Amino acid sequence: NCRIYQQVTIGYKHGECPPVLEDNVTVTCGAKVLGNITMHRGSLAAAGAVVVKDVPENAIVAGVPAKIIRYKDPDNLNFQG
Repeated sequence: NCRIYQQVTIGYKHGECPPVLEDNVTVTCGAKVLGNITMHRGSLAAAGAVVVKDVPENAIVAGVPAKIIRYKDPDNLNFQG
């Protein structure tokens, strides 16, 4: 139960566990989710982000490498952008 937009890469090295995307995760245009990591429930990777560390629940990450820029409003967890 997640949204994956165009030109997204979800990758890992041979012999490593693949990334885990929990429920309601959004990975936007051109983002890369790499390695043995977890994007926890409700998190979002912004366009072009390179996610190489675990992302906490309801966090929004952006940049290279991706860092938390804020958390979704708990009163409006349907927020997607």
